Amino acid sequence: MLLLASSRSATVAGVVIATVLSAAVAVVAEAQERDGGLWGTFGWAPGWNLTPPDGITRGRGGYFALGGTLSRRLLLGGEGSAWRRNEATLGGNVTLTSLFYPSTREGFFVKAGLGVGQARADGLLPNNGVAIDSDVRFRTGLGTTLGVGWEIRVNGNFYLSAGVNWMLHLFYDDGNESIRSPNHFLLFQIGPMWH
Repeated sequence: MLLLASSRSATVAGVVIATVLSAAVAVVAEAQERDGGLWGTFGWAPGWNLTPPDGITRGRGGYFALGGTLSRRLLLGGEGSAWRRNEATLGGNVTLTSLFYPSTREGFFVKAGLGVGQARADGLLPNNGVAIDSDVRFRTGLGTTLGVGWEIRVNGNFYLSAGVNWMLHLFYDDGNESIRSPNHFLLFQIGPMWH
């Protein structure tokens, strides 16, 4: 009788262990599928150019990003951000960007990106208060993005994200006074995000 009781206990224990292990494997597989997937975001980005020749100027812009989820706390991908004052003045970055979440329970994240930055100026440019006609001028150099943000879960893996980004351009100094180096932009970003 003792042998029968212990074999029944072993069977029950085996079934319980198999069930728990199956559930654990399913949870881990779901987490790996979620954590190993794609992420993306896009949206609107009003902001300011902090270093044009005529002082701080307000403008509008946008951004998009797409990448892979390395873990629940780290996303890595490519990002494009652009700012525009008018047809004559604009700037932007294309960077390899990482988003780091210090806590997996909160929506706060820190962003850092490194890549290429470009600024353009053309049309009428100020010259000691007198407008002068100019040619189109482009400057391309190192572009960086540093930012912080917060996301609010809307449904499943879909979020509403808002943040502040500082874009910095470093150009070779070629004496082009219409586009100074370093060139700074401050952008406020808001848009949908999934991961």
